[in-house]
Amino acid sequence: MRPNRAAEGGYWKATGADKTIKHNGEEIGLRKALVFYKGKPPYGEKTSWFMHEFRLKNAPIRSRISDDEMK
Repeated sequence: MRPNRAAEGGYWKATGADKTIKHNGEEIGLRKALVFYKGKPPYGEKTSWFMHEFRLKNAPIRSRISDDEMK
């Protein structure tokens, strides 16, 4: 499933392949490059804005956040 990257006035679109992030020779995560497009897909206008999205390779998935954790 592709994540929804909609934003006010446009959307973020992934570009290129994910890059591996290593620490002491061990793969610990991935980095994805995104570019912002003004308008609605697929007819948006590409801008010069970009960002990187990071994620851990074996991050635990938490199904619920308690109220105490939100404080």
